[in-house]
Amino acid sequence: MKNLQPGVTEIHVQPCIDTPEIRALGPIAEGWVDDYELMVNDRELREAIKESRATLIGFRELRDLMRSS
Repeated sequence: MKNLQPGVTEIHVQPCIDTPEIRALGPIAEGWVDDYELMVNDRELREAIKESRATLIGFRELRDLMRSS
């Protein structure tokens, strides 16, 4: 994150709360649960985002940016 240049950088995550229903979807669910843990509980990541002064947005905002360029 320290080397991000101005503009849009897409980092794709699929955060998902760990439930039996999610686990029943198969091995792919483990990555989603890991993404959730990363986004919610990783203090180092939150600090890196804060220090980089990055702005987190969702797909709707990303779509709008792509359409406007």
